[in-house]
Amino acid sequence: MGKTAKSVRNWADRDSRRRIAIDDAEALDRAHREAGGSGAPMLETYTLRLGVAALTARIARPDIPAMSIAMVKEGAEAVAAQIAAANAPDCPRAIERAIKETEELVQTGTSALAHLHALRRGPEVPPPPESKVRAKRGRATRPR
Repeated sequence: MGKTAKSVRNWADRDSRRRIAIDDAEALDRAHREAGGSGAPMLETYTLRLGVAALTARIARPDIPAMSIAMVKEGAEAVAAQIAAANAPDCPRAIERAIKETEELVQTGTSALAHLHALRRGPEVPPPPESKVRAKRGRATRPR
């Protein structure tokens, strides 16, 4: 690719302004496959980030405790199903259940990541200060 080690390190540093060019990302995915790897890590990362950004945009109030609980639940179910499938490799139902539970874990993880990004973003519209605005007959008025 003709890139220095520092350039590649900068691509992974969120504080760096340098980003990987699309042609370089494609070249890395191709090199990964040629080296015997499966998938396309750069493409998969981009796809995940794009999906998380779309989810994050729709989250008004992040709920980290609920997402954490969901992650533990889905993680436990996925691991249990994977162990069951490993112990019964000739059982299609066990394998299908492991796939289903793992897919649910990935979906929940993606949602949890979006909630964390929304938390980092902060509130979109701060509420008005209570001391300066009061309700009077269904409408907001300024105190006198």
